[in-house]
Amino acid sequence: MQHNKFDVNTSLVCADSFMELSLKQIEIAMMPEHGVSGMRKISQVFTSATNMGLAIELYLKTLIIMENNTNKFRVHLLHELYSLLSKATQENLIAKYNQLGGNERKDVLYIAASSSTNNSKVKPQQERNISLLELLTNNCKNFVSFRYMFENGCSANWQYTHFEHGNLELAANAFRWLAYDSLDDKGRTILGDSPKCFIHPKIY
Repeated sequence: MQHNKFDVNTSLVCADSFMELSLKQIEIAMMPEHGVSGMRKISQVFTSATNMGLAIELYLKTLIIMENNTNKFRVHLLHELYSLLSKATQENLIAKYNQLGGNERKDVLYIAASSSTNNSKVKPQQERNISLLELLTNNCKNFVSFRYMFENGCSANWQYTHFEHGNLELAANAFRWLAYDSLDDKGRTILGDSPKCFIHPKIY
């Protein structure tokens, strides 16, 4: 059932766009033949993490809208949004995430957000658990923390930050699959019943 205040179609296709950007950015960052190096390469990682965090937030909010459970809708922490979903939806997401391979460790980057060399021998934090809920909990603030990474750039100590992009991509795909599957079940056409947004080109 379409919520009378929030547009589920727009949230879903915007989530797709942010995920697409994230995947393209991490691809550029990991391929040296693109000629991207130094701070430019790091910026691709940070923007990829930011866009993935936003994509997952929008996928979760899409599913919450579908369940008409928007009373606590304004939170941004991923694990708290996940907790607003019904038990049945959570179980479906876990099953799909595991089916996609989420119960195995995928690609992860350990990022030292510091210009200091005083503690260069400090090792990255230990690998974290990768169940769906633990993944969302550990990465609950990615959208905020990575877009403001510059605030940690000159800290005295090395601040290692995880970007578990491999498992986060699987989680996003699980959310995306269930959202589109639910739309099909309800007989909706993506954007077909949401003629609320128009783009007017500005001519110079």
